[in-house]
Formats: sequence, C-alpha cells, structure tokens
Amino acid sequence: MEELQLDKMIWLPGGDPPHKGKMLKKEERIKMVKMAIASNEKFELSRWELEQTGPSYTFHTLNHFRTIYSNYEICFLMGEDSLRNFKTWYRYQELLKLASFYVAKRRGEEKEHQTSISVLKELKALGGKVEFLSTPYLDISSTLIRENALKGKSFRYYVPEEVYWQIIKENYYGENQNIFKE
Repeated sequence: MEELQLDKMIWLPGGDPPHKGKMLKKEERIKMVKMAIASNEKFELSRWELEQTGPSYTFHTLNHFRTIYSNYEICFLMGEDSLRNFKTWYRYQELLKLASFYVAKRRGEEKEHQTSISVLKELKALGGKVEFLSTPYLDISSTLIRENALKGKSFRYYVPEEVYWQIIKENYYGENQNIFKE
C-alpha cells in the first residue's frame, strides 16, 4: 500500500478460478480473510467473485470493479508465479486495459525470473502497465501454506496468528476433508 500509495486495498477471495484445484468452501475462506484484514481500516473484503456462478475470470472481476471505481486507477496485485501464466488468462490482452498490474517477486530459479521478465516485456509491448514491486522477496504462497500444513511442517508465521489458529483448530488441510468445496 505504501509503495503504490493506495487509498484502499480490496481483498477478493477467488470464486471458482479455472486454474485452481481443490479449495476451501467459501465460508471458510471468507472467515480467514476477515481475520487477516480486521486490523487495517484500509482493507476491505469483497464477496463479489464468491457470489458469481460459473468460473471466476479476472476479466469479469476487473470489469465489475471498473464500473464501481471508474474515476480511480485500479491496481491488481499478484505474485511472480501468476505473471508467468498471465498469457493463459481469459482475455488477457483486454485485461491490460482494465487495470495496472503490480507483481511481487518470488525467489526461484534464474530461468523462472528471466521468463517473468520476458512476459512482463511482452505485456508492456501490448500497452499494459505491468511493473515489479520493489518489495523484498516473500516466498509465501497459499500452496506453500497448504503443503506445510499437510506435511505437519510449520507455517505459523506465514499467516496472521488468528488465521493460523483457525487452520489448526479446524484442521483445514489435514484429515478434515469435508470443508472443501465440491
């Protein structure tokens, strides 16, 4: 928020993203996002994607927010791993007209980073505003959290404490499989 001087940040749990597999049920994801953002008055939760039917495409989501915030620049934040797959996203060239995209770097192989730089350059050549953030590397992802939880490895400091204890209490990623959406 500081680097981009944002007025607010909207947290948007994914509805039914076509590129994701098993996900927690909507209610569980909403509960954890609320816990994670409660202490910052500039953070807001949007249930918009969760209330849609069918696959969730960023194109539809950004069109929705573009109508609400027509007088504002919309900044879409994502990890470097998402950038590398950006050209597979639904109507990706049109997405570039709907928002500015800011990418948090992830540690990885030099080859992966070079791929990210190449994709970034291609998207810029198409007229997109796509930039790396100058944030430090934070190699924390939902995949890493789930994998650590499943393996019994620590993930305590990867999420806010209240979220950590919710995951432990409900055993989201252990044998309690009934909490995943069908």
